[in-house]
Amino acid sequence: MNLSVIKSYAPVSSGSSTETFTQSMLQTLLRKGITKSTAAARLGISISTLNRLLRGTYLDSSPKTFASLLGLYCAVTYSDQYSSEIH
Repeated sequence: MNLSVIKSYAPVSSGSSTETFTQSMLQTLLRKGITKSTAAARLGISISTLNRLLRGTYLDSSPKTFASLLGLYCAVTYSDQYSSEIH
């Protein structure tokens, strides 16, 4: 899959607000208990950059950062789903 084709700043409808796909994934990780410092370290970015991504003021994340975010998101999101299906 060529992740450079996916635009991390593509809007995702979320109720009455519009947020980017990146913001949506980051918000989900935070709700699942991942701290900002852990997320930033796993993505190889600073906490300041993570906060900019969350606010939507930094839209030009690299494909490597986006791929890392997608991997972390899938690991956290789907590990919960699979562990609940097993038990």
